[in-house]
Amino acid sequence: MACMTPLETAQRYVDLVAVQDFAAIPVLFAPDAVWRPAPPQPEVRGAALIDAGYRALAERDVPPMRVVERSFYVDGDTVVAEFSCETEGVLSEVVDVFTFDSAGLIRRMSAYTRPGS
Repeated sequence: MACMTPLETAQRYVDLVAVQDFAAIPVLFAPDAVWRPAPPQPEVRGAALIDAGYRALAERDVPPMRVVERSFYVDGDTVVAEFSCETEGVLSEVVDVFTFDSAGLIRRMSAYTRPGS
């Protein structure tokens, strides 16, 4: 994968989530990355476990989703992605916080959802 800026990588991540191409997401993570899915899911460390987690998502029967709004905020090697997803008529609000390494790979990602969404 070509080196991307932190913003480009975060945008690519949200694009892949939007089309539910979960199998393509792990290559965006650094080998020693930490992935913290939205609670109550546990934190996952390392490329192999991150790959397995996204592969499990890819194998699930996930209903179609549409990203209806998205905003990105950048501060050096940190990017905050704020987006809204509509799934089966229900709107969910998500905030993902990314920290990147010098190659533009995700070093740490934490996902948050608004309570009640």
